[in-house]
Amino acid sequence: MHLFSSRHYGLHESWFLQCDDKQGSVTVSMGPKGDVRFEIKNVPAFSGRSGIVTIDGDRGQVNFDQTDRWMQSFVAKVPDVKVALILPNPTTRYDDIIHMMSQLKKNSLDQIGIAPL
Repeated sequence: MHLFSSRHYGLHESWFLQCDDKQGSVTVSMGPKGDVRFEIKNVPAFSGRSGIVTIDGDRGQVNFDQTDRWMQSFVAKVPDVKVALILPNPTTRYDDIIHMMSQLKKNSLDQIGIAPL
């Protein structure tokens, strides 16, 4: 994993993560109705359909109890995966993004990137 400044590319000052193509990672897509989709990449034990897990929202809110349980289970199976990329929806609440980052860090997925909207 490498940390790059966007200044190198003539953009406003910001930082982003670049993962090695073969490094295991989890993409966390946050939907408009509180749904969260985890897509596991480059982890042989989770190839194909088993590499995508969706947790439905609870009355329009992210179900953080369920996402935490999923993360704990995932990390217990593959503790060497440390990279996560959060893909928020334009309607995702800022507090939900921060909460998701905290959960990821708590569960040892501590190399976190956030995609811009």
